[in-house]
Amino acid sequence: MAAYFNASSNASAEAKLPRLDFVDTADKTPEEIIASLGDTRFVIGPLLKDTIDALIPLLPPTVNMLALNRPDGIVGTMELLNEIALPETTFADIKYFALAPEDEALQLAQYIFDKGLRAPIVIASQNSLYERMNDTFVDKWNRLSDIHRITANVTSVSFSDSGSLKDGITEALDVAQSNERINQIEYMTNDEVYNMPRSRRDIDAIIAFASPQDTELLNPIIEASLNPYDGKQVPVYATSRSMDYDSGKNQWRDLQNIHFLDMPWLMPEHKWQSLAQLTQETWPERTTLQNRLFAFGYDAYNLLSNVGYLSTLPYASYEGLSGQLSINEHGEVIRLLPQGIIRNEEVQRLTE
Repeated sequence: MAAYFNASSNASAEAKLPRLDFVDTADKTPEEIIASLGDTRFVIGPLLKDTIDALIPLLPPTVNMLALNRPDGIVGTMELLNEIALPETTFADIKYFALAPEDEALQLAQYIFDKGLRAPIVIASQNSLYERMNDTFVDKWNRLSDIHRITANVTSVSFSDSGSLKDGITEALDVAQSNERINQIEYMTNDEVYNMPRSRRDIDAIIAFASPQDTELLNPIIEASLNPYDGKQVPVYATSRSMDYDSGKNQWRDLQNIHFLDMPWLMPEHKWQSLAQLTQETWPERTTLQNRLFAFGYDAYNLLSNVGYLSTLPYASYEGLSGQLSINEHGEVIRLLPQGIIRNEEVQRLTE
């Protein structure tokens, strides 16, 4: 609605605005939802995967749908529809726009691999969402290694609480083994050994898939466990799922030097400052999640008028609040997110 009213503020464009109808999909059968569309040509939604799956075979060929989720097995679904269809049968034009956490894991894996880093540690919370991100990262990393015929191993750490988090990190970095060696030497010499536990030298990146609260705990543990050589710092990377802008400035102290992906809308000095000011005045108490959903909805409306050329031109993109948007051959909207870093207790956008 914000995108619609923003467009309506332009007098010359007002006459070209579409008519908006709203369909509540709750407690409706797929057939009832289709019947309520009438002569509608463009549909935004639905949101639930099951509803999308049920609507796909029923949509009239005249409908263009921008689904606000991505069903599992899109390629397989479309292949099945083509197999069962008659030669003259055509289907609705469907695109899929989602805030899928796996997309950020894929982008991180590609970015870190392209930087030439080859020995990352992936730390993931024992939560279905973060485990999915971990599995996606590792799968992408292994495929990149196979394609480029490079040995690039991933060390995985899984944790359920602060205790297992600390134990997992120190074990992955070989800090625990280093402590054991120091203790053995002290025992053999019967004297105190003045030394520091040493971490592995091969680790060149640490990736965190965890909640904002766990990430705040994680970063100090990593800094305490690492023993950098020759002034080398091991970068820590996270996704937007580790960032919460509601907790105030104090949280950034424990996230110092963390690199992370997030929407342009949540980065400082973005190009939508007047819109940000208006939404802040209208909706001052919105949470980080609501802020991201606002960007998602705003882009969904504006994507409708850009779907045609984005689908036709493989290298075309649209600069949205939720990311640099493009559409692949399967009709999926791909979001490319900028990278930020926490420095001096504030968020800074990186330009690399």
